[in-house]
Amino acid sequence: MNINEFYDKMTDFLLHMRTTKNLSDHTCRAYASDLNQFHTYWKEAAPEADIKEVLNTFKNHLTKQKASTSTLARKLSCFNSYEHYLNDLGIKLNLGLVRPHVPTPIPQALTAQEISFLLDQIPLSNLTTTFPHRDKAILELLYATGIRCSELINIRLCDIDMTAQSIVIPNKRKQTRMVFFG
Repeated sequence: MNINEFYDKMTDFLLHMRTTKNLSDHTCRAYASDLNQFHTYWKEAAPEADIKEVLNTFKNHLTKQKASTSTLARKLSCFNSYEHYLNDLGIKLNLGLVRPHVPTPIPQALTAQEISFLLDQIPLSNLTTTFPHRDKAILELLYATGIRCSELINIRLCDIDMTAQSIVIPNKRKQTRMVFFG
């Protein structure tokens, strides 16, 4: 694939991602920026070179520019999506791009003083929400059970057993676990 073919298919790809794949506007803007940045780099560095060669030098260029791992991973995801799109059109590139591993940050735990302040020292009158009792119960349930916020919002009334003081928590893999509360 040469630089002109790359650019010609780029607009169709971005439209495809927005309409067919239903990507968010933010992702589409990022993909457009990534592809335009690569196109500009290709035009300036070696317009006669093959896309595979230019992609390798582009990755090295980004590394020298100290691009973060997550930025590099997003750009490579964009190129992988573009390659799949072109494969569907019958254009085989075989780029063999591998995304770098992006470590997930470890969540910060609250200290004992912060938990005590949230649960014991804030009077309900200071909670400026419509349902302060509910909000306080949510905080206590999160603390007592260790469930995730995403799990909490998916609890249904039928999952709660008040006599056994337990809640059945479904997870992403359609499995369940039981947590107990006081």
